[in-house]
Amino acid sequence: MKKKYISLFFCLVFVLTLCFTTQSIAMAQESDEEKIYCEIDENTDFADDTIMVVLTNKVSLSAKKYTAADFAEISCIEVVDLTEELWQRVINHQHSVDCNPERETKAETFNRILKLTISNSGKTNVVDDIIKLEKRNDVKAAEPNYIIASAATSPDDMLIEKQWGLDKINLFDAWDIETGNANVLVGVVDTGIDISHPDLVNRVNTSLSKDFSSESDKYENNPFEDNDGHGTHVAGIIGAEPNNGTGVAGVCWNVSLVSLKVTNGDSTYYRDKVAQAIQYAALNDISILNISHGLGYSYSLKESVENYPGLVVCSAGNNDVDIDQAGNYKYPASYTYDNVLTVGASTSSDEKADFSNYGKENVDIFAPGEKIASTIPLNDEYYDGYCYMSGTSMAAPFVAGVAALVLSHNDTLTAKEIKDVILNNCDKVGALNGYCVTNGRLNAYKALNNSHNYQCSYKNNTTHTKYCKCGYSVDMGHLFVDHICVECGYYSGKHYYNSSYTWLNYRKHQAMCMCGASTSQAHAVSSDAFDFGSSYSTCLLCGGPADRGIVKDDATSKIHLVTGNGSYVLPNGVIVLVDEDIGAYLNGTLTFISGNAN
Repeated sequence: MKKKYISLFFCLVFVLTLCFTTQSIAMAQESDEEKIYCEIDENTDFADDTIMVVLTNKVSLSAKKYTAADFAEISCIEVVDLTEELWQRVINHQHSVDCNPERETKAETFNRILKLTISNSGKTNVVDDIIKLEKRNDVKAAEPNYIIASAATSPDDMLIEKQWGLDKINLFDAWDIETGNANVLVGVVDTGIDISHPDLVNRVNTSLSKDFSSESDKYENNPFEDNDGHGTHVAGIIGAEPNNGTGVAGVCWNVSLVSLKVTNGDSTYYRDKVAQAIQYAALNDISILNISHGLGYSYSLKESVENYPGLVVCSAGNNDVDIDQAGNYKYPASYTYDNVLTVGASTSSDEKADFSNYGKENVDIFAPGEKIASTIPLNDEYYDGYCYMSGTSMAAPFVAGVAALVLSHNDTLTAKEIKDVILNNCDKVGALNGYCVTNGRLNAYKALNNSHNYQCSYKNNTTHTKYCKCGYSVDMGHLFVDHICVECGYYSGKHYYNSSYTWLNYRKHQAMCMCGASTSQAHAVSSDAFDFGSSYSTCLLCGGPADRGIVKDDATSKIHLVTGNGSYVLPNGVIVLVDEDIGAYLNGTLTFISGNAN
């Protein structure tokens, strides 16, 4: 289960109350504050590498900013001020927006709270270090960083403790960020989904679900009849209803599942049925498909997958073979399209499941796939609606569920962008090295935490704005390498006139720096355009026409040599660049041998 570290706020409340009831504010500032000594039981649950510290009121009102060096007696390696924003407001006498004095933090009763990280971890060391901290005059109280279980995103389903895969892919932390959106549609291309199941009855879009399995009257067309159980099990992994006191919890709590039935439970998957289901998904804006089975090569299947704008999450297969090798290909798993994400099965110990297929090129990632608890049809005479299954068929829906979480969190992402977010934020696992593209296993929290597709816009000399097309934005400091911000391109040494260009006349254009400054520059044209063009050539920077001017055919018009490669300046100031110099000029790295060419 996921657990959270809690701070010393309850202790702080006690401290503040104590200040009011035992001594006046004046006395608190003139004399040492009463220390609080915490009794510690090492059998209680607390972090073995962090300590919570309450500073005295006097030092809390100072401008001193604590660093690890201030706590050298306990080998402190990091200090985090949990009250930093409030501290800044108090010492700078700032007020909240409503300016209600009753809601303001009183300076005379304010105590800062620090979280210290120690290098010498261990509960005994934590206790020993607290004793040392209690001897300091600037420390009012110190205590362990106690741990409590979080109830906010831990489902109450009966079998939650048996769902080892949820914790393995860090879902409990992921659910603190996103639990899903019913507008996100995930198609389950499988044996059908039993919607009478209590964990699925509220999770299936019945109007969009469709049965492609039979064109004859032998079987009733019913996407909600699952004679095999495979599709219902897959559906439960993706989106079983949580917090209903029964069964299991799915990866994406609020997703809308669409049953796209392609077989009647006799383990026969026809390619055309699968292709039809994919095309149907494209027509009905079903953003994600889970295909937990493998087929032989089919052109119709290939075209359907290639033309489908959504993400296809598919299983790698259960033959323990390398599907990079001819003869072992599985489809759609072996398609290398940007919208295909192929999943192998891993164990609870983060190893490749012994049955799972693999491939450094055709398998993208691994996910839990051994002994996975999920839903099965209620009409199964041997089980009461739930059972364990193993296979890459179980691993794929973990990824499909995380894809649904990512899309719920940022609905502007394309299929390729969702795939990249998942693959770029997996956990690297040594035992999976060489078995897949990423050498890693799914991590839901990392994927969600990095689901924004940022672009950068220069803001000022110290910061730029990183913004996602979903509307989220954040200001960040420049990341300089050789005076150039690698994220937004800002050059810190001088004006960097490459933001935009405006044509002024046939000799010059206006160049704009990201900081807002501008200057006029001469047009630059290629030597080929000049030698063989008409009276005007196109400027390489602004794209406008550049006048060749009155140029003689002899060398006298080319005497203003500006580079060692032979680029020169025309009498009217226009720069003529040889091919060898164009790239460097456009990058701003071309060196002129006779001063500024402008």
